[in-house]
Amino acid sequence: MPLAIKNRLKNIKKNLTSLDNQPLGKAALVVIILLDLFILSSIFDGLSKHTAQLTHPNEYVPGICRDIVVEERWSKADRL
Repeated sequence: MPLAIKNRLKNIKKNLTSLDNQPLGKAALVVIILLDLFILSSIFDGLSKHTAQLTHPNEYVPGICRDIVVEERWSKADRL
């Protein structure tokens, strides 16, 4: 690996693991990682619940409407 890339990676690691030139403790890093995982799981759970509200192909036309319009099974009572 070229020297410039190694220096950049070291700089990124230093910035992520220290605060004001003081290294973060292992407990702080663990708490940060756990909070990140909690936030990601909350986001994906919300997205999952949101997509569950969308209609599926068989929900697009309700069964009674499908019977009446597509299969032409209606009576005088449900014609309207």
